[in-house]
Amino acid sequence: MGSIVSLYEKHVSDIGLLKYLLNVLYEHECEELAERLIRKFGSFNGAFDATREELMSVTGITARAAAFFTFAKPAFRQAVARASDRNVIDSEASLARFLLVYFMNTDVSGEYCIYLSDNGKVSHCERIEGEIVRSVVGNACRYGAYRSITVSFRPHCPKPEPSVRKLDDIMRLSDALAAVGARLVDHIEYAPFKLFSLVNAINGIGVIDITAATDKKLSDIADDPHGIKRYVEARNAAVRRAYLNDRA
Repeated sequence: MGSIVSLYEKHVSDIGLLKYLLNVLYEHECEELAERLIRKFGSFNGAFDATREELMSVTGITARAAAFFTFAKPAFRQAVARASDRNVIDSEASLARFLLVYFMNTDVSGEYCIYLSDNGKVSHCERIEGEIVRSVVGNACRYGAYRSITVSFRPHCPKPEPSVRKLDDIMRLSDALAAVGARLVDHIEYAPFKLFSLVNAINGIGVIDITAATDKKLSDIADDPHGIKRYVEARNAAVRRAYLNDRA
């Protein structure tokens, strides 16, 4: 996995990456097979995100190769996320770029957490399994992550925003991380090209297009301990006003 990530970081072409991987799997030159995968799935990431059944529909892909692609996808993503010194999230724009790449060609909703070192370098990014507070705090301690960003990936949502229940979870998570000397940087609701930042929302900024993300430094939710509560109260008040206006 290290060799393929090294090639990825050197910006080797998608077909070159697939050729390298297939040559290792099949132990002979596989240029034509790599070309068929590119024609079918469009890119190296597209092939990695394909299901086993989709992969096996390509002539020449064996059950073993299809199983490897589907099994190795999470490991490849983790390795790429950690491999480069350029994977530092210290601004709204760098966060938007990371999300764009990490969730490219993915269409399954899920809850994720990005774990950062004290200088903002991505040390890990993974799906949250189980109860959010226990999972994120446990992993932050395991990875030695001083800062974390939670992400709700909503690929089919035109205007991603957190539920009141999610906001309650985030408040509990922020307090729990602080108790172990870590910090929650932000909670993000992300749909392709649309980004909701809880820190932005607290400051009156709604959903933005990721191309509008700026180089301003990230602020931590923990910098404003009452911010989430104010945001929830303001949003509830807006819902009540809209309800009353509709009835008037």
